[in-house]
Amino acid sequence: PTSTMYVQMYAGSSYKSATTGNQIRAVIPYVRQDLPIVIIFRALGCVADRDILERICYQFDDSEMMDKFRSSIEEAFVIQDQMIALDFIGRRGSAVDVLKADRINYSKQLLEKELLPHIGMESEDSNRKAYFLGYVVNRLL
Repeated sequence: PTSTMYVQMYAGSSYKSATTGNQIRAVIPYVRQDLPIVIIFRALGCVADRDILERICYQFDDSEMMDKFRSSIEEAFVIQDQMIALDFIGRRGSAVDVLKADRINYSKQLLEKELLPHIGMESEDSNRKAYFLGYVVNRLL
């Protein structure tokens, strides 16, 4: 079966937790709800905001694109670590009542095998997946 992933931007305050609008979220296979795109980047290993912006905004002097992406970074501000991001994804996965280590392992497997499988299905492909995801977000903005 195919692995379906899509990225969408919420405008204004149509989304419950949106305060400023323009939050970018992604739906990935086997996860019950959409995830902030910045958390997916952090789970892939791009923890620093600058690393994420390098994959999306190719020129840091492009203030229009930076302004559009600011609300997505602010939305995921509370998660600043890869393991916490993996646990965040694991909590929203299809498995319930599992230990934290199992949730993290589940998230790693999910990102390796189900997220963008055409790029690669090994753990060392996460950087390439982050660059492709950055390209997708760039085209969305």
